[in-house]
Amino acid sequence: MTSLVGLQLLQNLLYITPRSAFVEEIVHQTLANVQLCLLVDGFDEVMEEYQKRIIKFLQHMWQNAARCALVIATRDEALPHLKQAFNKVANYKLATFPYEKYFRQLWLSEPSEITPDLEKNVQIFLSDFDKLLKGAGCKTFLEVPQLCKIMGTIYQDHIRKPNMALHVNYEIGSIYDKFVKSQLENTLRGQFDETKKLHVWAKSLIEKEYYTKHAQLAYELESNRLESKVEQYEEIQRFGLIMIQFDSSKSVHFMHRTVMDYFLVRSYMLDVIETEEFILFLQRYWCVSRANIADKFIDFFLADGECLSLTKKYIIKKYLTRGSDVLPTFIRRTLNNATFNTLTMLLSVAPIENLEPLSFRFGGTYSMQGNTTKEINLKRLGERQTLLLLDALKRRDDEHVVDDDGAFSMLERMLFEENLNEEDTMEVAIRKPFPDVFDRVVKYCTDHFNEQIQRYLMKRIPRYARAAIRHCYAEKKEKIIDKLLQLCENSFPAESVQEWLQSFDLLEELIVSIEEVPQGKQFKEVDRLDLTRKVLEMLDRYLTKEYLITLKERSRERVEKVQNEAIKSVLQDWMNVEE
Repeated sequence: MTSLVGLQLLQNLLYITPRSAFVEEIVHQTLANVQLCLLVDGFDEVMEEYQKRIIKFLQHMWQNAARCALVIATRDEALPHLKQAFNKVANYKLATFPYEKYFRQLWLSEPSEITPDLEKNVQIFLSDFDKLLKGAGCKTFLEVPQLCKIMGTIYQDHIRKPNMALHVNYEIGSIYDKFVKSQLENTLRGQFDETKKLHVWAKSLIEKEYYTKHAQLAYELESNRLESKVEQYEEIQRFGLIMIQFDSSKSVHFMHRTVMDYFLVRSYMLDVIETEEFILFLQRYWCVSRANIADKFIDFFLADGECLSLTKKYIIKKYLTRGSDVLPTFIRRTLNNATFNTLTMLLSVAPIENLEPLSFRFGGTYSMQGNTTKEINLKRLGERQTLLLLDALKRRDDEHVVDDDGAFSMLERMLFEENLNEEDTMEVAIRKPFPDVFDRVVKYCTDHFNEQIQRYLMKRIPRYARAAIRHCYAEKKEKIIDKLLQLCENSFPAESVQEWLQSFDLLEELIVSIEEVPQGKQFKEVDRLDLTRKVLEMLDRYLTKEYLITLKERSRERVEKVQNEAIKSVLQDWMNVEE
């Protein structure tokens, strides 16, 4: 290929009017004689299946257009793919936005307005807010100046109040919803007498027009057909969410793309929408391969289970039946994007015949029928996400009771892994550890205990014991071994615990596994000594004297092979105690 081919690729993408051979030749000559720089912004927000096409096009341009430079703006996740695609590449990172300086200038720049309460509240805001956002999964939130501006608007009056309390919901949809309401409230404050019915009525009409006009503009801009005259939006410009240029361009824009997305999603979720338009909305925004802010807005509105009309739910139900892989693909994306309200809605409207084949698994790809397209892998879920998934599946089961007494419900298909060579939910909770997930699984098993669950747990006990011994770290969480001991003491008859301990050799598992260090972990002697003592105490408590004597004699040689002297000493002391 020549550089002319690269230029032709670029020229094909340009909007040229009027388009004629003469005009295109002028454009071609211009491109051939100028220094080109292609800027690709938001590469990571492109659907994954299209990213490869973009890379291929950029490779052609970069390699075959001699005077072409290339700049790609993306998050860190895409860097490995880009470095592999381009031999000569340098990457630069933006400096962290100085949000502390921004908020101090915003609220403390006027000496006449500074009060002790304001200074105290600003300090609380700065010291706690970043931590709260990180806990909510928004660790990069305050690095974005646009979102700093949003938070400044939300706290405009709140920051000056005595005994200020921070908002507790920092989910991104909630933040934008509060921001949009704050813009309306701040603009109208003091303009109406709330004691007069006419004023209240006028204010409600303005509020309705506020949302309607912004939604209309968002739709027209997104569909690239601004049919209304710019002057039609002049009144809502006073709310500060849009900008109008009255020059020859006569253009109107939102202050930020994310604000436009909020109004667009709000309208499609809450307003009456034509079927064809709603389907286009689903195709563009629903369960995209990578979470974008519109996806988060959808999930925010779905927190209200009644926000979608029956007609929209029916459209979604039909949409999910377009192919056998649509529902499992969408479910995987809701888990990847942490949009659990969307997941709950999908489970509630999906046809039962599409749900029955689904399998939620922590293990590797496995299927008795050789069909893995219905498997939902859960390996990347954190504790909170796992709990939210359990909630969603339980809600679905409560709404649709299984008629077949012998069949597992959706929740049970997640809890009880059919492949004994793979982890189940309980084992994952022990290994991570996920104490709250452990409690949830235990509660379900005790509340629904039957012969089927008992047989399942008996088969799994050796794996649970091995996981508890090898993964005895708890960081700041309650140790799983302590939970297991409490469970045995408070929830099961001593005879049952004794039967379980005699069904396999826990002492041998302790000796073999206590020095095993999982990948990525460090050997912490204190934790392993603590676990060793507690396991030995458990054996003493539930096993008979005769059984213990036999057990100890059988294990003496293995104890001598233990490398850690402190652990070996504890084991030897226990072995030498006269029963």
